Amino acid sequence: MLVHMVIGSIICCYVAKALKLVIRQERPTKENHRKKSYGMPSTHSAAVLYYGIYLTHILLYNYGPDAGAGAEPGPSGKGWCLLISVLLICSMAALSRAFNGYHTFAQVYAGMFLGTAFAAMWWSIRLSLYPYIDPIAEVLQLLLSFDFGINPTRQEL
Repeated sequence: MLVHMVIGSIICCYVAKALKLVIRQERPTKENHRKKSYGMPSTHSAAVLYYGIYLTHILLYNYGPDAGAGAEPGPSGKGWCLLISVLLICSMAALSRAFNGYHTFAQVYAGMFLGTAFAAMWWSIRLSLYPYIDPIAEVLQLLLSFDFGINPTRQEL
């Protein structure tokens, strides 16, 4: 699950960087910020919202009120508090990019939207792949445990 999340964040950041090259909107000009890249959308905002939304999905899916009962878990009282807290913290972190003059608010909002949409899409991909993850993990474990006659810990005399 962690590997899938990290791969998704890397892809999300590359999508944001590619969009910057397509949109080519300049950053706000400030004398103490001389970044050479374009500003639309904010990659930092996309990444922070991606992690926040994806981690919220993980927590609600695994520790929600109906987790393990066979029903689809969803936000309840504690779940809504968690979701709102994560969204507030991530939004404040993303908006700090605009307040500090690294991006315009439009660039930050575009990054926030990209990160949120990508996290939701990546989570749905994870759920569709879930039935295949255990068999793949078992095959990998068998391959990794196979003795090829090489013992890297044994030292030759």
